[in-house]
Amino acid sequence: MAPSSGERRSGQRRQLPRSRWQQWPSLLASAVLGVVVAVLLQSIAADAPPQAWAAGLVARVPQPSVGPQQLPRFTAAEAAALRDEAEALTPVAVVLDERAGLRWRPLLGELTAAAVDPATPESVRSDLHATCAALERLGL
Repeated sequence: MAPSSGERRSGQRRQLPRSRWQQWPSLLASAVLGVVVAVLLQSIAADAPPQAWAAGLVARVPQPSVGPQQLPRFTAAEAAALRDEAEALTPVAVVLDERAGLRWRPLLGELTAAAVDPATPESVRSDLHATCAALERLGL
């Protein structure tokens, strides 16, 4: 911003902000605070043995599966109950109840996988196919 005509005549000039290097107390305080925080963090990390850190990480990280995953098996009673529940649903009930989608969408993959699994008994498989067909009619 240019100085006004009055400031030019009287010799007054705007003062520029001070350089950060001239503000040495704040720089010194920042450096000391940084060193204190670094020392505290290192002392906290040094107090815990490395085995405790490793055990904590192993507990949090899921272990990879080595062999084929076991699919959930449905009993005949569970499959029949799921079939009856899916066939009782109506399109309006699915639209109005958001919990229906939250319940059936994740379950649909398990139902389909169990229905095509050769280890699933034929009676259970037919109930699972009927459940999947009812869910497809509803748009789930």
